[in-house]
Amino acid sequence: MLIDFPNGDGQYMDEEIIITKAPGSCEMLDDDSRGRVRQQVRSQTYQSAHIKTFENNMNDHVAIGVIFGSKHALGLATMPHRFNVGAFFHITHIWAQLNGLHTVFMFRLQKVNLNEKSWWAPLGSALPPANRDYLKKAPLASCIECQSESPLIYDEGWVCVNHACGAMGRLQGHNSSIPLSFNQDWLNERKRWPTGRMPEQQLAPTFPENINGTTFTTSVAGWKGFICPRCHCCNSRIDWAHQKCIAEGCDYSQKVTHAIQTHLSLLPPHVEEVHGHAIPHNVHRGHVECTKLFLGHWVLLTYKLCENNYVTHFMANRHINGRPGGANDMLLEMQKGDGLGLKRPYMRGQQLTRHYARNFGMPYNYVAAPDSAPFSEAPPAIMTSLNRLTWAGSEAVRGQYYPPRNELLAVGYMESQRMGYHDDGERELDDLVSTWSLGAPAHMEFRIKRSHAHPNLGEESYDPTDEVVMGSDFWQSRQRLNALYRAGHMNAFRLAKREFFDTNRTEIRRLGARNAQVPWCLQLQLSHGDFVVMHGAQIHTSYEHQVIAGGALRYAMTARYVRPHLVDPSERWRGDFTLAPGTQYTGDLDLPIPL
Repeated sequence: MLIDFPNGDGQYMDEEIIITKAPGSCEMLDDDSRGRVRQQVRSQTYQSAHIKTFENNMNDHVAIGVIFGSKHALGLATMPHRFNVGAFFHITHIWAQLNGLHTVFMFRLQKVNLNEKSWWAPLGSALPPANRDYLKKAPLASCIECQSESPLIYDEGWVCVNHACGAMGRLQGHNSSIPLSFNQDWLNERKRWPTGRMPEQQLAPTFPENINGTTFTTSVAGWKGFICPRCHCCNSRIDWAHQKCIAEGCDYSQKVTHAIQTHLSLLPPHVEEVHGHAIPHNVHRGHVECTKLFLGHWVLLTYKLCENNYVTHFMANRHINGRPGGANDMLLEMQKGDGLGLKRPYMRGQQLTRHYARNFGMPYNYVAAPDSAPFSEAPPAIMTSLNRLTWAGSEAVRGQYYPPRNELLAVGYMESQRMGYHDDGERELDDLVSTWSLGAPAHMEFRIKRSHAHPNLGEESYDPTDEVVMGSDFWQSRQRLNALYRAGHMNAFRLAKREFFDTNRTEIRRLGARNAQVPWCLQLQLSHGDFVVMHGAQIHTSYEHQVIAGGALRYAMTARYVRPHLVDPSERWRGDFTLAPGTQYTGDLDLPIPL
């Protein structure tokens, strides 16, 4: 459990007791006296997953590890780090209380080990008593309406805390509301932890020794983080090839050597390499159209998302991948040394991505110049990837203008990592993006952005000049409406618009709801050696995509063209490169096809 941002009024913390509100049902709102604060906006229910989970933990005596964030307002001591390991606690009481007009549920947690002084205790405070009085309790009373019995929790008087009782929260016949003052006798109560019961896990897990050269290094447990053996700071694993402590004044660093994974070791169970032309397992829905082409050993599947906007999936096989400089060689090459110098980027604040990355070539708005290594310093695997991606892009748009790619983003995925929904629509980039998949399989999903899929449709505010994205809500009906407007048939347009809203008003309201989800319309199953090329401006402005990696290790090499005139002239040299004569990749189209 994380105790960080204040979770509303009515909370408490001392050396051994924490009282906090159940999470959820709050929003950040403006307050005249306190500024922007988290406030209760709806009642909590007893059947919610949060409440039932904590109730089960209380009944089964499950110890809960508590983490203290430095931003919480309950602390008795200054927190040395942003997040700090507290101790094991167990829940002793769960009750309902009024917070304004809303019902909230409160938890009282008590430290499991009462014999050890808490590190967050005030300086100079007394040691824990040698002998505890577990029999001393706060006075009890029963509700005259529901007959349920509960202790005197508040100094202001006894209140019924039964969520199902009509008298819940009433104090001397009137509704009480947080904040109230906690009764000291009740705060001083102590409940004995069951003798011989141990928490399931260690509070501070011991990081395994001798992990180098094992698959543990790319497992979830291996990349999630570690506890510094010197200063005991909790760290995320930021570097692909190092464990480094981020605590101020601590210089702990340990090199991580990964077990070398081959393309065969990363195949899913019961799956073999593709020997002939690959059979696609992609899925497209609704308005998306697909065409198929055989090109040498490649299978090309081109999906039309909307007019002049396509996604092309190049499916490889073992013959293409096994060529010198092919996917098999590149997978091994990328695992050498420090693994391309990949790191987990920060998204905002201290939040890290769930993948590792490094940029090469031309910098742009998403990647600052100092963080983009020039092609002149790039490892051979990067330049080989750029060469092959250039071929895939030019093949996908054959006959169209195609400037050579001058930027490459190398991304590494470990077990259960992913890159969530995003687009590549930065203004510095052109509208063609190509990527090469190496290692474990993955699936890539495309969906219409929510603002385009569920536009704000109102009869009075309807704008017939707005762009209509294929596959969005009522897109065909809206296209017909807008066509009448463009043709100047105003009477027909007004009649058709009125009929459209009369017919679809309920569905428009449902789809416009805040929680309306946008399903994917295209899912690609990517295998080792496959290319994907996205071409078309609307793919980046109206659509977004995500990648969910499978297996223990996967790389994705993504090449783009950064418009030089939008880059600082002093940084453009980073994207310069020259291929040696005769080394330009041509798609392995010379491979013979057996009869």
